[in-house]
Amino acid sequence: MRILHLISSFFFLNVVLVFFLHFIAGDTLLFLVDFYSLSIYITFISLFFLIFQTPLFFIKNINVVHKISFFLINIIFLYFIINILLSISFDLVIYSTLKNFYFFLFSISPTIADSLKEIYSLIERSLIIKIFFILLLIYFFLRKKNIHILNYIKDILNSLKKISHNSKLKEFIDRCKIVTLSFFFIAIIFFSYHMIYSTFFLKKIFDKDQKNIVLLVLDAWSADLIYDYNEKAKNKFSFMNELDATVYENFRTIYPHTAHFFKFFYSGKPAVKNFDQALQKNKIDFSKSFETNFIKTLQDKGINFRLFTFHRAAIPEGTDFGIKNYKGLRSYYLTEQTAFIPRFLNLEYNPINSTSKSITKKLKYNFSKYIKNKTINKNKSNDLEVLLIPELKKIINEEKNFLYIYHQRWDQVIDGADFLNYYDPEEEFSRKDECHQFNKRMKKKDMTYGDEFAKNCIKYINDLKQKASDLLTENLEKFFRENEDFNKKNNIEYIILSDHGYMTRDNKMSYGFHFEEYAVKTPMIVFDGGKTKISKNFFTLDLIGYILKNYGIDPNHLYKYANPLKYSNQNKFYTFSIIRKGQYFKNWYLSYYDQNEKRTLNLHPENIGDFSVYEIEGFKEKKIGENFNDRDEEIFSEIFKLIDLDKNQVSKNLHYLFKH
Repeated sequence: MRILHLISSFFFLNVVLVFFLHFIAGDTLLFLVDFYSLSIYITFISLFFLIFQTPLFFIKNINVVHKISFFLINIIFLYFIINILLSISFDLVIYSTLKNFYFFLFSISPTIADSLKEIYSLIERSLIIKIFFILLLIYFFLRKKNIHILNYIKDILNSLKKISHNSKLKEFIDRCKIVTLSFFFIAIIFFSYHMIYSTFFLKKIFDKDQKNIVLLVLDAWSADLIYDYNEKAKNKFSFMNELDATVYENFRTIYPHTAHFFKFFYSGKPAVKNFDQALQKNKIDFSKSFETNFIKTLQDKGINFRLFTFHRAAIPEGTDFGIKNYKGLRSYYLTEQTAFIPRFLNLEYNPINSTSKSITKKLKYNFSKYIKNKTINKNKSNDLEVLLIPELKKIINEEKNFLYIYHQRWDQVIDGADFLNYYDPEEEFSRKDECHQFNKRMKKKDMTYGDEFAKNCIKYINDLKQKASDLLTENLEKFFRENEDFNKKNNIEYIILSDHGYMTRDNKMSYGFHFEEYAVKTPMIVFDGGKTKISKNFFTLDLIGYILKNYGIDPNHLYKYANPLKYSNQNKFYTFSIIRKGQYFKNWYLSYYDQNEKRTLNLHPENIGDFSVYEIEGFKEKKIGENFNDRDEEIFSEIFKLIDLDKNQVSKNLHYLFKH
């Protein structure tokens, strides 16, 4: 019985340890979602720990074993707890002071400000300094109360002894051990069933006639940089037609911003309800754990879905809609380097790109940053070759048709591109950079810029942007040519698209607030054996329809008007795009496209509901009217209904359009 009690104690502590590690890592939101994978994973980790503790079972004096094991585990916990408490105390006290002081000094002396920042960074990294700081606070507190520190420690130890001899407490602990032991045996049965069933009896659904699809979402790659969309692009060659690709000239994103694009994409429908400014929700919301969506629809059909992303905003849970109802273990620390655990357990999983630093900078605690930095893959020349292809080979071995979504920032797919993310307010630039600090100023003005930025930065940025795009195009061509046989053998169809464009024109930088074609029109290139360009209007939800139809699912299953690209004879409804609600200019545009016209409403609650009609030729737009007719009224009313727009969110002058 003592051994069983010992096992239950170890198992309980190991379960707590697994949860606790993820909590410190800031990984809780991602970790507590796929309950099935989570239970298998925790059992596996706990058994792994127990195996290492097995030799302790054969020691005669079990009480000593108890004390040693509890002592070691408590030391680990204590380290993490101290680190967390100290990090929080510094965040709340020291950093808030330094931050305010930093901004005060910025206008006086950048050198002093940088020095302060470096001092804070040193303090944050050093656990010894943190511990010293806390001990100093404790010392002054005790001294103020006239309490001798040794007497204080003795009082604490005496209190702990009294608690440990409490008979009711012992009964409670014994009951906890019985419950934990029961859970341990149930978990073992569940784990064993999973391993046997998934390995030997799970039916593999594989249709050789069905294409496997790889979606390359190249974040912020502008269509106007590609010769196939813009003959003025400096890159004067087109590899798309040579490689049998279909180019969709007028494909537009439903929302020109990463997090907002992906919430529509993963849901597969326009009715996502939430048009909040927040990009990610920082709370656990289980209400989304049962909603149908694009990913779940594929998985229910037996399609192997795999997401491989580099950015938090592209994770289903990371969007402001918070897609949760899909299978697959996921974690900020589950990279292609650590994915051998779910593969060994036959679990579906969704890794983070190990080249990603955008995830690392979101992690709060030093320990979590340390682990993530250790998983970063620095030996990279081409993401697609060194990361994607090995992962595709692994998913092919799982003998199921698959959809693989590979998301990466367009300028980071390959080494050598020295383009920086100039439209991102969070991006840090060197003081020597010609555009230093401009991105932070533009954020406050809905990503618009003035004459100073235009004078110093525009030509510089555009030259870098085109150079990086040319380099990307060359690497894509090389990648497709070198892997042509592999793709044909495994019936893989690649689709290249972007979540939004990137404009540096008309005093605007694309970051979700702008509805111009440079921001909304995105690449859509399908390597499907065609050698053609299609000029019909399509958008994000039509791509969803195309993918669903490929796997034998009704393309209108999630969005009733889906026009699945080349499968569509005629458009059932108009394509439309909506942008983020502006704060500075009071703009919030919703547009629908009718052939070469864009018809646009300003929804902003502080606007009168302006309406404009634009004629579109390529990326050029010309305003041709402001007449709002009965047909426009019907179409916008239907779009309001489709996207489940709240009447109270928009201009009062548009309330009459809510007919549902």
